[in-house]
Amino acid sequence: MTVGKGGACGLPVRIAARSGAGIRSSCVHLEAPTGPGPVARLSLYICEGPQVRFALSRDGVASAKPLLQLTPSDANRSESERAQTVKRTAAMLWGIVVLAATAAGAENEAKKAAPHPLPLHTIEGTSGIFLTDTAYFANTPAGDGWFGLPSAAVSGVRLGHKFLQAYTVTANVFKRVELGYSYMHLGLGDWPSDVRRATGLHPETSTRLHTLSARAMVVKEGSFGSPWTPAITAGLRYKHNASVSDIDDDLNGTCQAIGVRDDDGWEPTLTASKMFKGILPKPFILSAGLRRTKATHIGLCGFSDDYHTVLEGSAVFFVTDRLLLGAEYREKPDELNRIPGLVGKEDDWWDIVFCYIVNDHLTVSGGYAHLGKVLNHDENASWALQLKWEF
Repeated sequence: MTVGKGGACGLPVRIAARSGAGIRSSCVHLEAPTGPGPVARLSLYICEGPQVRFALSRDGVASAKPLLQLTPSDANRSESERAQTVKRTAAMLWGIVVLAATAAGAENEAKKAAPHPLPLHTIEGTSGIFLTDTAYFANTPAGDGWFGLPSAAVSGVRLGHKFLQAYTVTANVFKRVELGYSYMHLGLGDWPSDVRRATGLHPETSTRLHTLSARAMVVKEGSFGSPWTPAITAGLRYKHNASVSDIDDDLNGTCQAIGVRDDDGWEPTLTASKMFKGILPKPFILSAGLRRTKATHIGLCGFSDDYHTVLEGSAVFFVTDRLLLGAEYREKPDELNRIPGLVGKEDDWWDIVFCYIVNDHLTVSGGYAHLGKVLNHDENASWALQLKWEF
């Protein structure tokens, strides 16, 4: 066995000879860096027999093809001459091995530069799941870029007797700031007809909510030299309900009487997220957040006078590299005065969700939501679907 160092590009070379069953082979092992992370082992085998063949193996995955056909005169050469032929062939193929190592490294880096299109969009136009934020941002700028390409999503939620549509878009700046917009339309189902039967009045049949958001990452995950440090974001939302004033006029001030005093409101938020690896077979992400709000049904039914600090959180588990399962909980304030049969208690929301990563741009997600009382009905068997695209 001959061991040499300082081969091509200064990489270590090991040449070994072995024989068996009338076939002599030489083997070159190359340990080559293929980018950040573990060093890949590349092996080049050159075997003599009826044909000289080579096999290039990277981390145990080999591919082989005939390299050259020995002529009868070559086959009659002495063993030493044939060994020299093998070694010369190995030297000629050394450049191929080095190029393979370089190409493998470039491929790995390209894969790292194109992460999965996660997280999803909340219905309020931020990176998260359906109802709650995560501290991770969608579609951050590539490389040293300042501005990330936008992400857009459309979501639909069947609330039993009502239907919610959400159209959202986010963009990222400097990998630290996320800007978002959401337009939500809630069809009120049979609530207007119930009001008409009870009062003779004719309210609008839907509400429309616009949300502008800005969030900044104040702590990056793994900061302060600790792998346990979560990512932390601070954000601010402005919400405007474009329908509640008209509904209040239709009902002669009834919305004001039950506690809906404004058609807009501000919401500061604070969210922490942490990915855990090595505990389960696949990674999982835990998130928790605080929100300061006066929104009624997240603003879809207007805003009260009093702010409340509420909790929210989520857990997401990777089942495979493309399939994820998760759950969310969102606390909500209860500021509405009751009107039997028309306006009930405002309950907290929770859901169970799944996400399938179709490709590097598209995700499809859905879930089952328990939303409690929403105005005149319990909407505890609600189903949601979202399509999200990262440009």
